[in-house]
Amino acid sequence: MSAGYARVDLDEIIGRSPAIAFVWRPEPGWPVEYVSGSVRQLGYEPEELLSGRRRFASIVHPDDLARVAAEVAEYTAAGREEFAQEYRLLTAAGEVRWIDDRTWVRRAPSGEVERYQGIVLDVTLRKQAEAELRRTRDELARSLRFTESLLAAIPTPVFFKDAEGRYLGCNRAFTEVMGIASEELRGKTVYECWPSEHARTYHARDLELMREPQLQIYDFKVRDKDGKERAVIYAKNVFRDELDQVAGIVGAFIDISDRVRMEEELRRRLELERVVMKISTEFVARPPDQIEAGIESALLALGEAAGVDRAYVFVLRNAGARMDNTHEWCRAGIAPERERLQDLRVDDFPSVRDHILAGRAVSVPRVAELPAGSAERVEFEREGIRSLVLVPMTGAGGVLGFLGLD
Repeated sequence: MSAGYARVDLDEIIGRSPAIAFVWRPEPGWPVEYVSGSVRQLGYEPEELLSGRRRFASIVHPDDLARVAAEVAEYTAAGREEFAQEYRLLTAAGEVRWIDDRTWVRRAPSGEVERYQGIVLDVTLRKQAEAELRRTRDELARSLRFTESLLAAIPTPVFFKDAEGRYLGCNRAFTEVMGIASEELRGKTVYECWPSEHARTYHARDLELMREPQLQIYDFKVRDKDGKERAVIYAKNVFRDELDQVAGIVGAFIDISDRVRMEEELRRRLELERVVMKISTEFVARPPDQIEAGIESALLALGEAAGVDRAYVFVLRNAGARMDNTHEWCRAGIAPERERLQDLRVDDFPSVRDHILAGRAVSVPRVAELPAGSAERVEFEREGIRSLVLVPMTGAGGVLGFLGLD
């Protein structure tokens, strides 16, 4: 094969390539000695450049020309034999194309640069894709910052888990309730964070949700950072990946402990009212010889309905100066005190003297908060009482005594 035939064949190969081959001299404007026919993809004919009517520098984007020239000078001075650059070219129609330029330096025996030769490849689509990727990442970052700010402002505890049940993070409210920061939580399972019977239920409900993706709402409990068990309502749903596959779970819970306590208090009050009504109607029909049995039965019913340890009756005498424990019911395991609590001085019990004699009920939520050393506190603590309620019993002649629950 002759050298001339090989040259023609090579020109044709390069001409059909997406790359553009250039050879240019190190002179002002970078005059072109050789350019492949593939330069037509930029809208130029090879003759325009080979004739000198258009030099290579003239098709470099004006905003990039100074940088490109400075880099060529720097690399050449450093003795580089080849280097790569990315910059913009202008097409004959004025369009902008990003190119990847791979240049080789050809020197004379003296070391002086004779020419530069290289391959230029259009990378506009890649640069556009990179720009779109950066834009998408920036939008995602902004979206994440917004979401994080939003979640931080929400007073409801929120958490995220991946498809394997490992936590991805949580918001500030979750941290405040559960006592674990998002970065500590990340990558852990519920078993590692809160090992208990609750963990098995949490995990089972998560698996159920991922098998049947839909909004999941249910009542359950959490144990907070202080070890206190709270009644909560869980609301959970899945989130999906770009292939629409379940990628994990986002969940939140609302503390309903106060509501549960109120409902329990209402239930207990209604039960007490029912018991009182039943006792009242029963007493109307009781003959005199069954009154004592009726009182014992009433104390039993009241004690069990109220959930207390003891229910009793004290009767006042000597014009309200003394009092006696006349009837008493005790829950199993609680020692009776009635025989000991006889002929007590009312003045030793200021709560009875100041409130009961005036016809007002007495509530002592915490005996430990009564004045230290007072006769009331000493007596109550002796009986093991932590809290109590006393309700006056009145008749035609005034206050007859009181009913007690402790």
